[in-house]
Amino acid sequence: MATYISLGEVFVARHGELIVGYAQIVESEDPREFELKSLAVIEARQGEGIGRDLVGAVVARRTTCAGAAKRNGTGWGVAAPRAH
Repeated sequence: MATYISLGEVFVARHGELIVGYAQIVESEDPREFELKSLAVIEARQGEGIGRDLVGAVVARRTTCAGAAKRNGTGWGVAAPRAH
């Protein structure tokens, strides 16, 4: 992840002040597509739908911003993307 963290956008899921998951997307050669580069949820919170909510937030953001299509694959405070 260290080699591509500065690329694309990062979405963060929080429970209070604790970061419980994140998703990172990067642009593709086709402006209508993006790549889901990384998706992770802390082990203690897996199975609660946090990853699904992160993917949903990514797709919603990309659909409204760029008309992008998902190429790869609530209540948790999924934040707006944070550029690095």
